[in-house]
Amino acid sequence: MSPLITRVRPGRQNRRPAGAAAHDRRQPGRVLVVAALAPLLSTYAVIAAVFVLVNVVASNATFSAGGTLFAAGPAMLAVYQVPLEIGDAPLGVLPLLPTIGVVLLVRRTAAGAAQRLGYDEPGQALVVVGVIAGAHAAVGGLLAAAVSGPTVAVTPLIGLLVPGVVTGVAALLGTAPQCGITTALRRRLGPVAASGLRAGLVGLAALFTAGCATFVVGTVFSFDTVRQLFAASAPAAGGAFGMLLLSSAYVPNAVVASTGMVLGPGFSLGELSVQPFGFVPGPVPAVPLLASVPESYAGWWPLLLLLPLACGILVGFAVREVAEGTAARLCAVLIAGAVVAIGMLLSATLAGGQLGSGPLSPAGVPAGLVSLAGFGWIVVPGSVVAWITGPHRSLSQLREGRLVADVSPESPGSAEGDDGDEEDDVLDGAGSARTTARFDEAVDTTAEDTGESEEQRPQ
Repeated sequence: MSPLITRVRPGRQNRRPAGAAAHDRRQPGRVLVVAALAPLLSTYAVIAAVFVLVNVVASNATFSAGGTLFAAGPAMLAVYQVPLEIGDAPLGVLPLLPTIGVVLLVRRTAAGAAQRLGYDEPGQALVVVGVIAGAHAAVGGLLAAAVSGPTVAVTPLIGLLVPGVVTGVAALLGTAPQCGITTALRRRLGPVAASGLRAGLVGLAALFTAGCATFVVGTVFSFDTVRQLFAASAPAAGGAFGMLLLSSAYVPNAVVASTGMVLGPGFSLGELSVQPFGFVPGPVPAVPLLASVPESYAGWWPLLLLLPLACGILVGFAVREVAEGTAARLCAVLIAGAVVAIGMLLSATLAGGQLGSGPLSPAGVPAGLVSLAGFGWIVVPGSVVAWITGPHRSLSQLREGRLVADVSPESPGSAEGDDGDEEDDVLDGAGSARTTARFDEAVDTTAEDTGESEEQRPQ
């Protein structure tokens, strides 16, 4: 089944009463306004609540309601991946975990709005997507203009476009199954392309799983360093809580960096550069999240390249039975490699960027190199596995097909009086099967006639 198709549990669409659904359809404006404003208000409320909690827990902290509400504005823009400038220092490395949460929230809200409105056509999805993306873009532009000042600077155009694009994609993902977009795409893609797309998503998930496992193992072995960094940078309870929230928000960024290390291009943090075949030392911030960053080169790092090799083999096995033809299977592998390349390019672009104006900037993964590496690690081993393990016609099957193709109606074994259609059926492989079926049916009919004649014969 294509990965673009979302299965709906039986009865899920009928959970709402019929009267409530009809009422929502009579008032589409109310449903769309709620779908546009609910994610915005929820995100802002959560950010403000976190700031209040940090101020309450922190020792010797002065709480100001106005200051907290104002500080939540730039933080909300950062959640939507809008680059900021704090004190003339660019901040482009923004946390991905809150962004993932916003995408999931908008996706669910858009799906619910389309369901309540009874939208089931692809064109109707654009209404929900346009309203949600337009509202977020407008609020992002207003926030960018409101918070810009001597301390925080935001480009209004970027504050307008980036939230609209992020939420527009999330809303499209939510409305696509409800409005029949996934079904239309499945029909247009075909089985080979759909299988390649599914295998690409599997390969992308496998690569991120390998990167996540590498990060977790490194953090576990650096647990003493994590504890020391917490004690040194945040000795009080409030500071430790804030540091924990900060480190948790940047965990997906660290996973992307670990995935870049697994693929080969590695990652960089200013002067620091870490690769499987090289290491350049540099300063590292005293953040517990970075405790697993090595201090020197280790000879076993090239063994990490076995992980993307296993991912490519997995993709090859995933498409080995997509078609009997080798060319079709290789085409599915190429599509899977393209999906992985695009996914790695987007994730590396979002996970990295400028980190101040000091020696720690820029930080992240080289997007172009990691995209090419992901494509290569999927396509090369995946093509070999799909070619070797895929279905192949044996020599006996090839010989039988060749003999069937050589049969002609003028041969002694052919029946007299065959019409033109039967003659064409004998000449091609598909027609030979139909001819055989007709012959078997004729034999069965003859047997039945023979049985009837025997019954009618006098004893």
